[in-house]
Amino acid sequence: MTAKIKTVAIQKRDEELLEKLLILWRDCVEKTHDFLSKQDIENLTLIVKLAVKEIEILRVIFGADKIPLAFMGVSHNKIEMLFVSIEHRGRGIGKRLVAYATDKLRVLYVDVNEQNVQALEFYKKRGFKIFGRDEQDAFGGAFPILHLRKEPFLDK
Repeated sequence: MTAKIKTVAIQKRDEELLEKLLILWRDCVEKTHDFLSKQDIENLTLIVKLAVKEIEILRVIFGADKIPLAFMGVSHNKIEMLFVSIEHRGRGIGKRLVAYATDKLRVLYVDVNEQNVQALEFYKKRGFKIFGRDEQDAFGGAFPILHLRKEPFLDK
């Protein structure tokens, strides 16, 4: 893992941070969402920037150089976005964010593009199961969405 990383709950979302997160998002999507065209990604850019700015809970993992390595957005009891830089995948960063979401925030849901098999397997390994499917994404695109749910927690 990176020598020193820090997870931060973000309240103030200034333009500099939003641009850094958008760069991270775009790099991840270009390398993992091969079912999206360059135009699809371009069309999503402003939507994603607004979503990151407005999401209820935003957690960012920064490297020692204060560059974002990953971020997760949560609204109510659902992970709405989770992106880990390509260079830092496989180091437990995504697991750490999902564990925080499920353990601390009591997240139960996440949606995944059906074509994003890597993300689907990641969430399945964390106990999420498919419970529904939509033929199109939220914007009417021909990208089927899988709805996943984690079993409810039992209070101790």
